[in-house]
Amino acid sequence: MKRFITRTMFLRLFIYSLTVIFFLNLTMGALTYFYFKRTIQQRETKQSQETLNQTKQMVESTIQEIQKVAMAISENISVRKILVMPAGQIGYSDAQAVIGMLNEKISSSNYLHSIYLYNEHLGKIISGEGIISLEQFWDRDVFDRLSHEPPYGRWLEPHPIPFTSGDETMVITYALRIPVGEKADNYVMFNIKMDLFYQTYIRPNPNTSNDVAILNEQGRTMLYNDNSAKFGLTEREFTNPEAVSPQGWLTKTMNGQKMFVSYVKSDFNGWLYIKAAPMSVVFKESDLILKVVLIISLICLAAGTILVLLMSGRYYKPIYSLVQGLSGLNDGVAANAKTQRRTDDLSLLRTTFYHLMKENEHVREEMRRHEAILRDHFLLGLLLGRESDPHEVARSVNYYDLALPDTGYVVLLLHLYSVRGGSDASREQSHILTFRIHQVCVHFLGLAGGGAVISLDHRHIALIMPAVVAQALDADHFAKQNALQLTDRIMKEVGEPVSVGIGAYRAHLYEIEGSFNEAKEALLFENLAGEACMISIWDIRLDYGGTRIWMDFTRKIENLKVEIKLGNLSKSLEGLTEILDEIGDREEVNYREKQLLLSQLVYAVITAMMELNPSLKGIYDGDPYLEYNRLSTMEQIKDWLRGTTVRAVKYVRDKRDNKNADLIQQICRYIESSYREELTLQEIAEKVLMNPQYFSKIFKEVTGKNYLEYLTEVRLAAAARLLESGESKIYEVAEKTGFGNKTNLIRAFKKHYSMTPTDYRNRQIQVGK
Repeated sequence: MKRFITRTMFLRLFIYSLTVIFFLNLTMGALTYFYFKRTIQQRETKQSQETLNQTKQMVESTIQEIQKVAMAISENISVRKILVMPAGQIGYSDAQAVIGMLNEKISSSNYLHSIYLYNEHLGKIISGEGIISLEQFWDRDVFDRLSHEPPYGRWLEPHPIPFTSGDETMVITYALRIPVGEKADNYVMFNIKMDLFYQTYIRPNPNTSNDVAILNEQGRTMLYNDNSAKFGLTEREFTNPEAVSPQGWLTKTMNGQKMFVSYVKSDFNGWLYIKAAPMSVVFKESDLILKVVLIISLICLAAGTILVLLMSGRYYKPIYSLVQGLSGLNDGVAANAKTQRRTDDLSLLRTTFYHLMKENEHVREEMRRHEAILRDHFLLGLLLGRESDPHEVARSVNYYDLALPDTGYVVLLLHLYSVRGGSDASREQSHILTFRIHQVCVHFLGLAGGGAVISLDHRHIALIMPAVVAQALDADHFAKQNALQLTDRIMKEVGEPVSVGIGAYRAHLYEIEGSFNEAKEALLFENLAGEACMISIWDIRLDYGGTRIWMDFTRKIENLKVEIKLGNLSKSLEGLTEILDEIGDREEVNYREKQLLLSQLVYAVITAMMELNPSLKGIYDGDPYLEYNRLSTMEQIKDWLRGTTVRAVKYVRDKRDNKNADLIQQICRYIESSYREELTLQEIAEKVLMNPQYFSKIFKEVTGKNYLEYLTEVRLAAAARLLESGESKIYEVAEKTGFGNKTNLIRAFKKHYSMTPTDYRNRQIQVGK
């Protein structure tokens, strides 16, 4: 078998290593070349920019001085005087003064060729040589260009001026229009010698390489050492982002040679200052560096090839020994090898490992099949208290990869209403529904940051939720918020209502049994709270002081509801403010009780709105419970309650009959002051001149209660105050509050407060101690 095995892996290892070295050398060489090329570009651009800026500063300073001199001549009174006069009328002294001034300006500068004044209307020219007509002037072609230029100061393109000897010199002309007389056709013109100006200000040292050219906005050459040179560049090319680099240079082919061009634009007159150098000269250094990099890369490639050849052979030895050992282990592999004339080592390794992977996959499939069952068994053991060893619990959490950080926990127990027993079809639907809700819970915990879900039976699902809170009591608020979000998500995605029981906070996972039992205990009160409710273990743990506070607040909240339904805005807001301030200021009320009292207040305000209109149409847009649960601070809750109260009162005022509402308010005040009397419905109706049925109807529309219920609540409130004072006996209280006898008082008191007057008094006495 061994003689059939070829060294394919060795060849692949060698080729792969060689390829890596080759591309590594190629990449390093390319990066080095482009780095130096970019550095040279930046250096050349920087040097060119400095040269161009210096040149631009000197040239702009000079042409500004020329323009100032031209402006001074144009404003000279003698100049303006003789410009508009015919040649025969000009005085000798005036002419000599102007001619002398022009000659003085020319002699003061070595680059000024000539200065002359021109009146287009009269056809006369005044220069340093005298006053002549246009036909006698040697440079009259320049005047033909004035009609094609703007009416004020303008630099004309270079043109030749002939000498009497037959030679000519190139000049650039500055023409300034002088508005004198009726027709503004007078000009002062300066001719500048291009060669002297260029040598003086642009290239003062002939030995330097400061070949700067100046172009106008149309790309025509204004100043350069070669008057016939044409660059073929315009401002549009320098503003093209595709042609110009971010560093401010571009490449341009000029006279068959590729040039590196830098430029600066003048803000003074729009001229372009350019400097061009052959690309071969600029990047001569980078080409040399490329050659050096290529030579070094070839040397490194050769050295790497030798090194890879030696190292591949060394590291292949253990692989070859492994291949020789595997060749006789597997009969299937050996049989497969015998079907080939020759077998390479890589094929043998592939076949062997493929066989091992199939065996391993079979084992993993069996593990996965039972892992979910084992995980749920572990979670169920936690809830039932069978897992109490902290180390074993931590090990199992890590093994099953459960998202249960050691931060404290709360158990949420879900009760599913729609899941019932029955036929096989209905049971199948129940299982599908339970599975869908289970998946919603898993997704919810994933978004919440961790936790675990276990289906206890087809009607109950338990959630172990990590609770990162500062105190244990804060976990109840945290759990309620998450329970509300979860039930909303289940209703939205599955469309089924569920009840939630919430246990208390536990610091460690192995103590979670207590929270689970508390969640089950909370659900025992589901028949009192109704279906689709949310009950916390803290909701059923109230002491005597809490009961007294609750009853005190209940009376105030009921009064607030009455004021809202009566449409009394000022009293409603005063009552609401009083309740909110008392909730915040009472030190004996803990955080949990404040939350409960606040929830009761919110519930009362919403109930008042629903009693006015069950659909809330015209009172509140949307779901008030959802809006309330989105609030995060006490100030937001206060603002929301005030706004909701104002809406409800406005609805009452808009809907009710003002006359009847005022009447019912008077009746209510009369009842509150005369509740000790009999006050029958017939008697009150006769007082307001109404029949009892109609009076009862409008009374309920305004107050939300019938007449007898309202009268009984007023009397019970008065009875409770007398019982709290402890100064009257039960039968005296009954007589003082209009119940007549003790039996009527006890019956009404038990129905409203679920206790007898005696029990109520004893409880208040006990609390007072």
